[in-house]
Amino acid sequence: MLTWNLDRQTVSVRTVAGRLKGIPFVCSPEGLKLLACRKGESDLLMRDGMFFLTATVDVPEPPVYEPDGFLGVDLGS
Repeated sequence: MLTWNLDRQTVSVRTVAGRLKGIPFVCSPEGLKLLACRKGESDLLMRDGMFFLTATVDVPEPPVYEPDGFLGVDLGS
């Protein structure tokens, strides 16, 4: 079990030894905005001696862009 506190950029993790609270995490400002859209589980991974948090986010599809013209390029081949 993992609980996110985005305002303080900390997480709380339940371990076999008990709950660890206030663990800081870092991410880009854009990543922090995406974390507000997280959905489902988050995972704590260890790679090369470092811990990483992964989260699934659900973002809306962007509107379809319909161009009003086209540009062609002749590369002379």
